Amino acid sequence: GHRFADIVPIFRSHPAATTLADLCTHYIKSTHGIATVYGLVCLEGRGQSFKPLIPQALGILYIPVGKKGKLPNGTVCAT
Repeated sequence: GHRFADIVPIFRSHPAATTLADLCTHYIKSTHGIATVYGLVCLEGRGQSFKPLIPQALGILYIPVGKKGKLPNGTVCAT
């Protein structure tokens, strides 16, 4: 099976959460170049509260993806 790490303690520290978001943002910018990134598709699940921070810092769209009926509001089904 998969091993999952509990990242909730990171959110108890504003500096730690900010640093993690900054590191992820820097990685995306240095790897892909922000001009080529339109949005960040994020799977629904653990860390959902953290995921919007990265696209917000990059100034791009946050696109949540999850199982039908698990996300609020309107959804699109695609294969």
